[in-house]
Amino acid sequence: MELGSRLVRRSAFERTGLGARRAGSIERLINENRILREKVRALSAYRELAYRDHLTGLYNRRLFDERMAEELQRAQRAGGRLALAIIDLDNFKLVNDFAGHAVGDLLLREVGGLLRNAQRRCDVACRLGGDEFALIFPDTGRRGAERVIGRLRAELARKPLGIGAPADTPPVPTDDTSPTGKGALPALSLSAGISSYPSDGTSVEALWQVADARMYAEKRAHHRD
Repeated sequence: MELGSRLVRRSAFERTGLGARRAGSIERLINENRILREKVRALSAYRELAYRDHLTGLYNRRLFDERMAEELQRAQRAGGRLALAIIDLDNFKLVNDFAGHAVGDLLLREVGGLLRNAQRRCDVACRLGGDEFALIFPDTGRRGAERVIGRLRAELARKPLGIGAPADTPPVPTDDTSPTGKGALPALSLSAGISSYPSDGTSVEALWQVADARMYAEKRAHHRD
């Protein structure tokens, strides 16, 4: 009887110890899972920063290169469409030359906001560098891209860019060298070139070259820097 009682107590003790070990293992797994989730979130935040232009908040050239290649491959697999627009601001050199780079940065931030407002949710807006931007249009042909660029042109025409420029900003001449008045900035417009897959090319390089050539042709037609 006494032996049986000791065996029962020992069995209960072993079960209690086993339960504690299991509970400890579960707690460790929960902690490891929490740490892993935190690392994933930190990595995601770091990746987002690495792909963002710090001035405008748009995506940068690195993201553009990756997404353009991905979207082209997707369009090729699915037999779909893809459009690319390269955008360059007109008269922007005058802003930097006569009003300074601080005012130029102000305008670039405003243009970045206009791009975000004009694009569709599926589009990818990027600042490539300087006053050069790009828009990737997944599942879209040339006409769809032209509509978005049209909205952007209209926003540029309506919005008084640079109204936050300091009062002592020097006069900035327009293309005909006439001053626009103290603190005024030249009216900004844009030159844009659009290419589409597959009609204008079947590689990223070909689509870029066509869009870039069309953008510069438009800029030359307007004699804008």
